[in-house]
Amino acid sequence: MNFNKNTWKEKVSARLNQFKDYIKKDAGPPVYATVASMTLVPLFNAALSGGYFPALNALFNLLSNVGTNLIASELEKWKDSKKTVNETEIIQWINENVSHHSELRNEIDEILLKMDAIPLVQNSLNPDDKKWFASELKKQLHEMGNFERFEQTIIQGDIVNFKQEAGIIVQRDMYQQNVIIASEKNALKQLADSIHGNNKPDIDITKAVEKYLSLIRDEYWFLAFKGMGVSDRIPLRLPLIEMYVPLKVRIELPEGETLRRDLKLAGRQIISEEAENIGQRDPQPVLKLLKNHDCLIILGDPGAGKTTFLKYLSLKLAMGHGEDMQIGNRLPVLVPLSAYANAIAENKSISLNQFIVKYFSEREVDLPLNEMLKQAMENGSVLYLLDGLDEVQSIGDRIKVVDRMLAFFRFHQDKKNKIIMTSRIVGYRDVRPVSKGLSECTLVDFETDDIKEFVQKWTKAVEKSANLNEDLAEQAAIQEEKELLQSVDHNKGVRQLASNPLLLTILALMKRQGVRLPERRVELYHNYIYTLLKNWNLVRSLDGPIGVDLDVLETIRVLAPLALWMHETSPGVGLVKQEGLRLKLEEIYTKRGTQEPEQAAQNLLNDVHKHTALLLERGPGMYGFIHLTFQEYLAAIAVAQSGQKHSSTVIYTLLDHVTDNTWVELTRLCIAYIGIIEGREEAASDILLDLIKKSNNKAINLAAKVVKDAWPGGLTIKCKEKVTELLIRTLGEAVKLA
Repeated sequence: MNFNKNTWKEKVSARLNQFKDYIKKDAGPPVYATVASMTLVPLFNAALSGGYFPALNALFNLLSNVGTNLIASELEKWKDSKKTVNETEIIQWINENVSHHSELRNEIDEILLKMDAIPLVQNSLNPDDKKWFASELKKQLHEMGNFERFEQTIIQGDIVNFKQEAGIIVQRDMYQQNVIIASEKNALKQLADSIHGNNKPDIDITKAVEKYLSLIRDEYWFLAFKGMGVSDRIPLRLPLIEMYVPLKVRIELPEGETLRRDLKLAGRQIISEEAENIGQRDPQPVLKLLKNHDCLIILGDPGAGKTTFLKYLSLKLAMGHGEDMQIGNRLPVLVPLSAYANAIAENKSISLNQFIVKYFSEREVDLPLNEMLKQAMENGSVLYLLDGLDEVQSIGDRIKVVDRMLAFFRFHQDKKNKIIMTSRIVGYRDVRPVSKGLSECTLVDFETDDIKEFVQKWTKAVEKSANLNEDLAEQAAIQEEKELLQSVDHNKGVRQLASNPLLLTILALMKRQGVRLPERRVELYHNYIYTLLKNWNLVRSLDGPIGVDLDVLETIRVLAPLALWMHETSPGVGLVKQEGLRLKLEEIYTKRGTQEPEQAAQNLLNDVHKHTALLLERGPGMYGFIHLTFQEYLAAIAVAQSGQKHSSTVIYTLLDHVTDNTWVELTRLCIAYIGIIEGREEAASDILLDLIKKSNNKAINLAAKVVKDAWPGGLTIKCKEKVTELLIRTLGEAVKLA
């Protein structure tokens, strides 16, 4: 029988959700014994019906910190005489033994706490029943002498399993599906009052702010991994606070300075427009800039962490950590600018505050937001978080949004309210605002220390959520961290992608799900492409719809020639205009015999832009792949597939670019793809040797790199030996000439 602590938890949750059907207030059994029996019955029945050893293992995992095994001894007694048990039998056994047997009571208490049994019951009850349950449980615990252990478990008949954050008690169920906040010593009220300062808001506004901050915590407590290929064995959400890695930025390029030539974004060379927005100074924490500037514009590539940073700020402020961040307690207001642009289209005179009230009201947030904002603004205690200027489609609308934001900022600047606005880099220059007190910065890729910090936090949080036993969780986290960091350190392909927070997250998810991170880059990229296309529905946009899965194979057949065209059109950069992209897609669909190629091209643009993270709009009207590596890999597929009938087509295409540095990666990936992914090592070997021969040995150094990518498994031993021989000969001749 497949029984473990997770299946036990699932069965317990299902049973305790029906607690009200099992208990009778007037003449029923004690609530402690009833909850305990409903928690133990799945374990006992698993042990008695053929799963004795898995059940014992699950039990020992929960009781690893307890020095006795009385429940296990009882299981041993029952396993030969019973095939199943019910709640009544377990209740009777508990009632007969628990009151005078402290060791048994200690074991049961440990299980109830580890299983979050009490909050599961309370969450299933209506308010009146919840009060009755809490009262009865307190009385029985006092009688048994174990109330102290549960004292923090019962909070006014509500929830268990809390942790304290700045005077605020944060609780969640064992599956981390809910977050419920209870105030301690009026912590929420104090936080709400601090936002309003000396304005002494009326009690209704204070309560509204408390409720609003509670909603913020509920909304952003967990990181969501929707559409990123998360399997059932991965927690759907992990605590954002525990996972967050501080982002670093470069401030705007000062007048007269020039950009370092080796600086790259997403694996590609930066274009002149991007160079204007990235400083040469060393990266610094973005929070440091926020402290010193009232209006901060954060630029970044897709997947760089812009939206996550805004959610993190909102959550920290809602938890009362504003002073820790050196920006003071503030009211966080996070909204998507695309929604503001739509609101302006409907009502040209709508102000930013009016839009915010409208935006939250449409999401059924029934609070006096207008009064809340007015009082907090008067106190200079609002942090406006305006996300996604690039998602405003037309340049005219973007100009309107920026103008409204600037006018609003200038009018309220003396009050010391703060504004953060985010945008992708490309296209920002067209609407770049200028104002005193405004600062711009650009997020930079993760460096080695950032990657290591992410991996450490990731593995610790995942294993902590998946394992009840802390020691086992720690051991598993150490092993997972070691394996993931080894992949990053020793695999160039992994290292290139890990610099992007989004791609690093997907990498960690793939590894956690058992997807091998191959040493050979071509296999790694193959896995990545399929993961991105099959599983990623773009939900990170605050105002965006959830998409549908694409036809993976058909999409690759279209994206491959598109990537090759982009590689030829914009070598080393990979940015093309939307109209050119659309026309190229129409051409590809026409060649494929697609009916209505114009519509197919537009549909693909919509689907890929809205529903995948692979090909996206880097800025208004400018498209590119999320990382240059994926463009090179897909372009390599296009070249490889052009030789399905005759390998000579591949040879002459590569030969035309044998001395072109922007084709080195493409050539390596192309031959490796033919040999490894297509499984045609003979064809790959012939192509490589012909390329050397026809280039008059100009491709010999390139061939050595191909061998590194494609051997073993993608080239014949004869080919490998021939390349080695030619390389040694070439090096020898070079020595003679020297």
